[in-house]
Amino acid sequence: MVSTWVDDYAEELVQHDIQIVPISYGTGTKGKVLSALANGLLVVGSKYALENIAVKNNESCVQYQNASDVANLLLKIAREKDKYQAIAEKGRTQVRHYHNPEKISKDFFETYGK
Repeated sequence: MVSTWVDDYAEELVQHDIQIVPISYGTGTKGKVLSALANGLLVVGSKYALENIAVKNNESCVQYQNASDVANLLLKIAREKDKYQAIAEKGRTQVRHYHNPEKISKDFFETYGK
């Protein structure tokens, strides 16, 4: 069953292992991508979905070039679970370090608050 609406996004998110973020043109859901990464999901996304997020393809996320690549990527993930679990964990670590709200606000105020 596909949900079109959930009352508690975080509660729904942690029930999954992978988030596919098919953002084709700019704008979108950076908060949801960051949330998925921070909660340890393997994020499979387009270049635009992952832009300006401190992750690297095949190290801390999986980036695809064309939507037609996603099915084969999912099969590869199923065959190499340990590898992709490690990538998801690295994504969690990266986002919690580089996108940490406390760290970012401290850096901001140290730079511009003078």
